[in-house]
Amino acid sequence: MPDIYLRYGISSGKKKDLLSAILSKYRLQSRADGVILYNKGNLLVLGSVFNSEVPDQDILESTLVRATVMQEEHEKTVEKYELKKYIGKLLTVTIEGSNGFISSFGYPELNIYIIFYFARPVDRGTEFGIIYKRLNDLISEVGKDLKSWLKIDG
Repeated sequence: MPDIYLRYGISSGKKKDLLSAILSKYRLQSRADGVILYNKGNLLVLGSVFNSEVPDQDILESTLVRATVMQEEHEKTVEKYELKKYIGKLLTVTIEGSNGFISSFGYPELNIYIIFYFARPVDRGTEFGIIYKRLNDLISEVGKDLKSWLKIDG
């Protein structure tokens, strides 16, 4: 596995406090909506497990591996197609893969990146649409919190 932790690492105490704040806030709703937040090696991975239970370590490890692979593809896609959009100063990119989709966002100048990984539901119908909307809502909400915590205007 590539050293994704160094590439997307959090170096300062302030950034670690930021991750802790995000984890503390959103973990409260994780059981209810199927979204998990997982902090490993200063990389924050968010995913969906499609049930109300918090996944065990093996599932988390598997999600991290898949997110890492998809992040590499994501970087190639960004480089090739320049799929970029900005929400204020927040850089966000979303790509879809055969097993799910990933959306990563961050403040490059602060070296803060957060990766969302969602496994694709077996049924690509309504459930997938609901999860996709939930992802976008969550990105928006976390983005607002990042701006607030970092005191970034826009």
